[in-house]
Amino acid sequence: MKNAPAYQLPRISQAGMNMLVYQAILDHQDELRLFAGEADRPGFISLLTRQILELKTGQVSVLDLDQVAKKLTGTSADLDAKLHDLVLIYDSFEQAMTNKYVANTDLLNQLSTYLEKVDLSHAHFYFDGFSQTQFSAQEMKLLTTLMSQAAEVKVALILDQGTPTADAINEQSLFFQPSRTYMRLYQTARALSVPVLRDIKATTTRTTPELQQLETYWQSTATGVTATQTEDLQQADHIQIIQADNRYAEVARVATMIRQLVAEKGYRYRDFLILTRHLDQYATILAPIMNAQEIPYFSDVQQSMADHPLVELINALFEIKRKHFQYADIMRLLKTELLVPKTADDHEMNIDTFRDALFKTENWVLKMGYQGSRWLQKEDWPYARLHSDDLGTVTSADQATSEQINGIRRFVRDTLVPFYKKIRSS
Repeated sequence: MKNAPAYQLPRISQAGMNMLVYQAILDHQDELRLFAGEADRPGFISLLTRQILELKTGQVSVLDLDQVAKKLTGTSADLDAKLHDLVLIYDSFEQAMTNKYVANTDLLNQLSTYLEKVDLSHAHFYFDGFSQTQFSAQEMKLLTTLMSQAAEVKVALILDQGTPTADAINEQSLFFQPSRTYMRLYQTARALSVPVLRDIKATTTRTTPELQQLETYWQSTATGVTATQTEDLQQADHIQIIQADNRYAEVARVATMIRQLVAEKGYRYRDFLILTRHLDQYATILAPIMNAQEIPYFSDVQQSMADHPLVELINALFEIKRKHFQYADIMRLLKTELLVPKTADDHEMNIDTFRDALFKTENWVLKMGYQGSRWLQKEDWPYARLHSDDLGTVTSADQATSEQINGIRRFVRDTLVPFYKKIRSS
């Protein structure tokens, strides 16, 4: 989208949008029935701006809001005044934004419009992390576009069963929200005549029978419709409830127990599974405690793909071509460590050896200012350290460093140039 005209508009910050809303109030002060006297109250502008952004996210236009206001006329004097003022300010805000600024709330709409014209027949999309929240109108619009255009769209939800109709949804269920999301996605796909795949369910149980029994009991009594009945665990000592003062003390206790069980009871570290509702809240705590206890572990906390080495590599590849081999883009590519030279015996270079060569190359490039065609030349870059007593001799250390530096340069040239030629001819 980066070359699309709408995407080139300046991004506007929250403070900038607050200023536009405040200006809209000033411009329509004589017409406002309720908001004119509220503009100077602390926090009012921020709340009003948030309301406008929620309307935009919900795909409610100024015209839609005006029609709602007309239908509700006479219901309540306060409501009439609020809707009247909100329509005026919303309309003024939209006019101030049109073709001048773009807010983050507009980007999903732009993406939906853009993807309608892109061939996605070989693209597969996977969505996760929306189980406890519903898709906004903008997000549903984007999903609708992907369903229509892409080869396949899959959405992961925390559910006990698929619920394609409203009649099958229990409002008292623990899975009420994801059930509604499932229903909306299912009905949207059917309305678009898009084939609905069979539900794929997790079948491998990773917890003890007692925890499963507790889960079943929790679900059956969560609605509050039936009287809660006491139920005994199959093995009463298989579940322990321990209170901790804070998260650090909680994780420290768990780590100590794991360490003791491994040392004294013959357990293995792979026998343990630590579950928590929000793993990201423990992200900064797990590493120091587990490392201190010398417990090998894997953390399944979600990480943003924005800084993933693969994303960095792909972006850097095309920036190198576009800017013609600039230092920053080349180093950005190499430091992902996803492209590593091979040794003379056709084995991948040791990572520590590669890092040492790369650091020396970076220092020399910065010192000499090598850019562009200097990376593509046939001749090796000259290298020599200068000392106060230098008599012009080249030492073996200089020769080794020169070979490291030029090895990196040749690797960049011999790898990227054929790649760009192949891309251009395909």
